[in-house]
Amino acid sequence: MSSIVLGMGNGAVMFGDRDASNVPDDDLIQLVNPAAVNISAFDLSVLRGDGIFEATTVFKGFPISLENHLRRLSDSARLMDLPTPNIAAITRGIEKVMSAYDDPEPAPLLRIIVSRGLDQETGIGKAAAASGNTVPTIFI
Repeated sequence: MSSIVLGMGNGAVMFGDRDASNVPDDDLIQLVNPAAVNISAFDLSVLRGDGIFEATTVFKGFPISLENHLRRLSDSARLMDLPTPNIAAITRGIEKVMSAYDDPEPAPLLRIIVSRGLDQETGIGKAAAASGNTVPTIFI
């Protein structure tokens, strides 16, 4: 039984205006062990709490007011100078995470957590920036 499901999204696909309709689900979001270490100690959400989030209840398989939450996530991203969320890609990621949930709880909480990504003041962040890999971190 999966009462906690965690997906780590591909920030390069889930942000920006790239057409993600042909991106396979496994390249869009990976289901990860929620008890494992899944985020870098150099991620700005860890170092500075730099990020945004949304949360909603999922009632009988349907996220309550998902469109409003995703709109608010986009507004928050704009206000924080983060890349524009790709709503279609994030929605697909949400669907994959929800399909893996099989606990009998009829109204679990769905969280979308976005970080600016790796701190570019650290060696690991500088290396990512040099290779063009400065993308947000996203968990669903």
